[in-house]
Parts: sequence; C-alpha cells; structure tokens
Amino acid sequence: MIKHCNGRRLIKALSASNDWLSSKMEVVNNLNVFPVPDGDTGFNMSLTLKAAVETAKELKDRDLSSIAKGAGESSIMASRGCSGVILSQFLVGLAKGLEGKRRVEALGLAQALFKGAENAYQGVREPIEGTILTVAQESAKKALEIAREERDIAQVLREAHKKAQEVLEKTPEMLPVLKDAGVVDAGGAGFVYILEGALRLIEGKPLEEVSKIEVTVAKTVNAWRSILVGIRGGELRDIKEVETIASKTIQAAKKRLSCLPLQKFKSATGTRRVVGTWEKVLGIIQKRELSNIKAIRNTARKAVA
Repeated sequence: MIKHCNGRRLIKALSASNDWLSSKMEVVNNLNVFPVPDGDTGFNMSLTLKAAVETAKELKDRDLSSIAKGAGESSIMASRGCSGVILSQFLVGLAKGLEGKRRVEALGLAQALFKGAENAYQGVREPIEGTILTVAQESAKKALEIAREERDIAQVLREAHKKAQEVLEKTPEMLPVLKDAGVVDAGGAGFVYILEGALRLIEGKPLEEVSKIEVTVAKTVNAWRSILVGIRGGELRDIKEVETIASKTIQAAKKRLSCLPLQKFKSATGTRRVVGTWEKVLGIIQKRELSNIKAIRNTARKAVA
C-alpha cells in the first residue's frame, strides 16, 4: 500500500512513465492520423517527457513541489507537436496542483492529476473530444472519485489507468477520422502508456519490452521485402491490397505443397516457411497492430534495413 507521494517518488514515477512510453514509441507513431498524419506523436511525447525527467533528476531541491514545477517548466521548452504541447500543459497543471507541498496522499495526488487535465484543456484554443484531452480528463475524474474513499495511491492509479484505457477505446466513436482509419487516438494512447509506466513501477513489472510486432518482423524479413517493393512500385496502396497479396501468396504456397508427391513433401521446407512467414505478416495486419499503409511501409523499411 502506498499512502503518500513525495519528490523522490514523483521522480521515479516520471522516469518509469518515460521508459515505458519510449518502449511504445513506434506503436504510438503508427496510430497517428489526427490532427496531422505525420507519424511522430510517440516521438514528440517521449521527447517532452524525457526533458521533464532529466530536469527533475538534476534538481538539488527534492521536495515534491519543486520537482513537479521543474518538470513542468522543462517540458514546455522541449514540447513538440500537438500532443507534446498538451502533455507539457498537463505537467504544468500537475505542478500547480502540487504547489507548496512536500508530499501528498491519494486525494491530493488525484486533485493534482485533475488540475493537470484541466490545464491541458485550457491550453488548447479549440479542444476536440476523442483526443488525449478526453482520455486525460476522464481518467483524472476517475482518480478523484476513487481517492475520496481509497487511501492507496496504487489502487487510485489502477482505476485511473483502467478508465483511460476504456475512454481510449471509445475515441474512434468521438472522432470520425479515427474511425475511418480504424485506429484509436495516438496522443490518448501515449497518455495511457504514461499512466501504465508508473503503474508497472509500483507493481514491479519490467519497463522495457520488445513488442510482438518487432519479434515477428525479425523473423519475416523476406515477406516485408516483397511488401516494400510492392509499395514502392505502386502496386500496394492500402491495407486491403497488402492483405490480398499476403492471402494469395499463402494460398499459392499451400497449393504447391498439396501438389507435391509424398516423398518430396517432407523436404519442402522452403515452401512451408513461405506459408508461415506470410501468415505471421497477415496476422499482424488483420489485428490492426499496423493501422495504415504508412505504418506498414515503415515496418517494412526497418525489417529490410
């Protein structure tokens, strides 16, 4: 049970959030379709949070208020892109909520989280629902609700994280451009990972993780090379076309296997490898772990590099 948060614990939480967000940077980048589909939301948010963490660690004054203020101010200077700026405003608001305090209990921390979400909203001229703003605000509201009766900061954070995930999954219903692309909001996903990083620290879980996509890609280089050639040549222009070529390749390879004499079937390792490789690639795409043709192209480039 964690009954209070002080400056030292805030530094650890911010650092854990930064580590976890950094490990998920490409996942967040690949979700980026709003407001500009430039695939850098994860990078921008990581850059912003990293600056906050570095400043917090360097401060000589380790009381909670000073750490939060230093982190917020440095994040503003380092912020890039819409989500980076919004995240910096959240951190500044968090600092306002912790101003003058050496330590806070669960309710005080929840109030600071709410202040952070409120400040982020106020920092945007025309707030749009279905973005990081919505995810941050609803999770902060949940934290405040739980903290009125719950004294364990860990439990308050669990409930806030759970709420953030629930709201994130609903963002496509709030923002048509997300629904059309079949993705959730990138900034909102980044915020969920920030909460998740702090929670993983509390629960003793690792803060670095090789994604399933990266593991699969490493084993399926030849398929990605073919996809990249198709994209560059203009034959593959969207996810459906990539799915189609993957399915046709699998079917053709299976047909070749079915036509082989029994004595040769056992030695048809290469053909079976083709089937396995393309099935893995198709699985990634159908699960929408790669959400658009740009994400597929970027993954293919990394695979063959």
